Amino acid sequence: KYLRPMKKTVNINANKKDIFYHYLNVTTVLHKLSPKEKHLLSLFLFYADREKHNFKKQEDLWNKVFSHEIKEQIMMDMDIKSSSIHNLMTSLRKKRVIQDNKIAAQYIVNLDDGKLELSFIFHERNL
Repeated sequence: KYLRPMKKTVNINANKKDIFYHYLNVTTVLHKLSPKEKHLLSLFLFYADREKHNFKKQEDLWNKVFSHEIKEQIMMDMDIKSSSIHNLMTSLRKKRVIQDNKIAAQYIVNLDDGKLELSFIFHERNL
């Protein structure tokens, strides 16, 4: 039999907080973040998603996401100390994931009705 073109769908069931982490795991090859950096970024994305409806201005949203209150919650979520979150944030700044006290646009993930769809298209190339 001849091989037919393939379209593969994988469904991943997860709570909202974990969706962002799963997304970053699947796309690791694109950003090369460490596991702890991915965890921290996924939590910032989760809290940004949770809070986005409370703010009209993006600047106000990011001020809330990077507030002491949210960082305290993230430290509990990750079971880390203040020094660890600051070191991880410095690392994310060096990698240009955090720029001007907000997450860089290429890392922003918007859920559509509790779902995130991701497609990979591989093009054959003759070398």
